[in-house]
Amino acid sequence: MSIAIAGTVDYSNMPPALGVKVGTPVAISFYALLAAVDRRSADDPHFVVQDSMSVYPICNETFSFSAGPVSAKMGGYVVPPFPVPAWMEDATFFSVASKRPTLDNIFVSPSPYASAPLPLLIDGVGELYPKEFQMDFNLVYSRGAIASTTMPKGATTKFSAEGLLKKKLSLATTYFPSNTVLSISLDSITVTSDA
Repeated sequence: MSIAIAGTVDYSNMPPALGVKVGTPVAISFYALLAAVDRRSADDPHFVVQDSMSVYPICNETFSFSAGPVSAKMGGYVVPPFPVPAWMEDATFFSVASKRPTLDNIFVSPSPYASAPLPLLIDGVGELYPKEFQMDFNLVYSRGAIASTTMPKGATTKFSAEGLLKKKLSLATTYFPSNTVLSISLDSITVTSDA
């Protein structure tokens, strides 16, 4: 399935020479597996976790980010600080949760369970910044805003900012993670599931 995210820069700390300012359109896109992966219990691998959360591994090579003339692709894999099963190694996930535990959530992360910064390599920053950046992508919605965590085959599912309670959709430098250089407001998420 393909995921296309449209947004608008609502804060920019980038030098004006880069051409990214408040109001600049932002586009993020990638492909993910059509079917969510089974998450298994750590103490009993025969037990499949069913907790109103669907986790879709994404194809890192298809990840694309652009904000005006600045573009990015997925950076190097971030090794988690805990042992992971083979299916999670070198993976990034598009996760959708409904009523978990009380609110709904969409995030893109190296972890299938919680939002964590994505490593990105930025083009178009010249000598002003190192190429290594990180993106936080975590959207928290009111309960019931996401009707289903399953993406129906052969259909298009759209999400918007309606029901959005808080968001962390931002770009920061890896060498100084608290230095947010871009903050992005969400316009839409379009998930197209080909049959």
